[in-house]
Amino acid sequence: MSTEEQYQTRQQLLNDASTYETEKFEEWRNAMAAAYEEDPGCEEFEDKFEPYISFSQAVLEMNRLLLEDTRGRLPQVLQDLSFKQQKAQSELSNLEEASYFHDEAKAPMRVAEVLQELIS
Repeated sequence: MSTEEQYQTRQQLLNDASTYETEKFEEWRNAMAAAYEEDPGCEEFEDKFEPYISFSQAVLEMNRLLLEDTRGRLPQVLQDLSFKQQKAQSELSNLEEASYFHDEAKAPMRVAEVLQELIS
């Protein structure tokens, strides 16, 4: 299965998840009602709890938690990226300087510059 097909399948599953979850929830509620009819000691599900039980509510809560976590981690991530960028720029500068001495066309000019600095 290609990456595009996997993505499309995942999107379809996510799009259908709320409907699927609602159907399963209704099946469960019917089973609970049947259990209550058999044994009145079994409690029925109270409607006031329904808004707290759903796929869409779970997605909203997960997104909220992910955003909160990202917000908390972002300063450290930016600091780490800045440090890595400075390190990479320093390494690049060192490599450019080293390559200046290894370039056969530029080496005689660099040697002349160094000798001029020593003489001055």
